Amino acid sequence: MRVAFVSGVLVLAALCPACSSGRKPVHPVRGQVLVKGQPAARAQITFHPVNDASPEAIHPVGSVDENGHFTLTSYKQGDGAPEGEYHVTVQWFLATRTRTAGGDDYVTVNYLPDRYGRAENSGLRATINKGDNDLPTFELAPR
Repeated sequence: MRVAFVSGVLVLAALCPACSSGRKPVHPVRGQVLVKGQPAARAQITFHPVNDASPEAIHPVGSVDENGHFTLTSYKQGDGAPEGEYHVTVQWFLATRTRTAGGDDYVTVNYLPDRYGRAENSGLRATINKGDNDLPTFELAPR
């Protein structure tokens, strides 16, 4: 009897890695970020769960590629996001050349308005459902 119970627990643990680790199940998420119709290459996108400000809240992140596409990561690269409603933030920092008295220098500039970097003001939202998620394009205005 004891062997059957232990075997059953091991089978369940093997079939449900998210359950055995205490992690929330995640679902694949793909999307695109454009600024005036152009890819926001190297922008960073973060999903903030609505109504969950706890320290344990998962904030899936992604990096926008050269074509404006991203996938989200919660626990391991590209795994996705837990099901739910999210506020979305995007920041697009790029090194920009400036001329100084001593020659050329570089500063980091966010090419998007500051509101896109604040969850409560960005105006960007997304819903993640069970299964694959192909999100509508986030079309942003430049600074």
